[in-house]
Amino acid sequence: MSRARISAGASLCLGLLAACSSDDDPAPAKARLTAVTVNAGLAIGFVEASEARAPKTIEATLALKADVLCVQEFWRDDHVAALVQGATRLPHRVIPEPEPGPTGAIPCQSGDTDALLQCVQANDCHLVCSDKLVTCGLDNCASQLFALPPSCLGCVQANVGNSLDDILSACEAPAIEYAYGGSFGIGLLSAHPIKSQEVKVLDSTTNRRAIAYALLDTPVGEVHAFCTHLTAVFSNLDYPKATGSWEEEQAAQLDELIAWVASKATGDANVLVLGDLNTGPAGSGYEAEVPQNYQKLVSAGFANPYTATSGHQCTYCADNPIVKKGNDDKTSVVIDHVLSRGFSGFTSRTERVLEGTLSVENCDETIVTGYSDHYGVSVTFTAP
Repeated sequence: MSRARISAGASLCLGLLAACSSDDDPAPAKARLTAVTVNAGLAIGFVEASEARAPKTIEATLALKADVLCVQEFWRDDHVAALVQGATRLPHRVIPEPEPGPTGAIPCQSGDTDALLQCVQANDCHLVCSDKLVTCGLDNCASQLFALPPSCLGCVQANVGNSLDDILSACEAPAIEYAYGGSFGIGLLSAHPIKSQEVKVLDSTTNRRAIAYALLDTPVGEVHAFCTHLTAVFSNLDYPKATGSWEEEQAAQLDELIAWVASKATGDANVLVLGDLNTGPAGSGYEAEVPQNYQKLVSAGFANPYTATSGHQCTYCADNPIVKKGNDDKTSVVIDHVLSRGFSGFTSRTERVLEGTLSVENCDETIVTGYSDHYGVSVTFTAP
């Protein structure tokens, strides 16, 4: 066959495209949405090498292929600024502004901290870098710390991340109620436009807690996204208020979250709840964390695609490079979640992210550490 006849045949086929098409042509790609949660562990003075890890942790977080990203523990303004500057793929954002709260009475009276200060100095905790102050204090002076009057203990906890002198100075002045200047530490970032947004502030102790909400216009339709970081239930820190407990505070926050979701997303709307909820179910290789509180989410109809995936692993893990150096928390749990409701007929693919290690200079030494003390969770939803 001559080249001229081939060309003519090709032109005829192009003109009759429907007739010349093959039954084997690939179907159009289905719409997808990838939602990711990351607790970056940037709690200065509380989580190892927070300051040193921050640039690499932020870079790795933004390298994840997320359409919707919920971040936690971005407590400081400079870390938030670095996140926003690098998030060119996620230009639509809900990031609550800090709310320090009102100042109150002087929390630590003369003599309240004498025993604690003597213990800290006797164990040279005042000489360590701020990154190791909490660990040194809890290892050696826990009884003196928890003997403080409730208001004084609350102030000391709220000033974590500062030097010992700064903590004592702050707690002998009119009290500031929340750590990190009242930062909520959370941010909801999206590759897709936000049709409406809102922030709900939750009652909390020591750290500010809130829910960032956005109604997103995505390729899979409207999605109601809620990003939060709920109160942790500490085993080594007494609840500083006269009544209540860490568990009860978290339960009340979950009740507010569930009620707010119900008010925003009615019927069979597609809903995502993302974040470190500090509660989770038991599973293979990990234990439950405050299971009675997690049951509230199950009863409210939320699915957990990650824990429903065979072979999934813990997200806060005893063998994490940061966790295994800590004082407690030797139990592995799943507390970082991408929960869903709606998404009828969708399939999902899940992945644990930020699993690697990195080397950083911290407290005058080179250490190998994790990107965070948490691993993140990614869930990709594919439309029917």
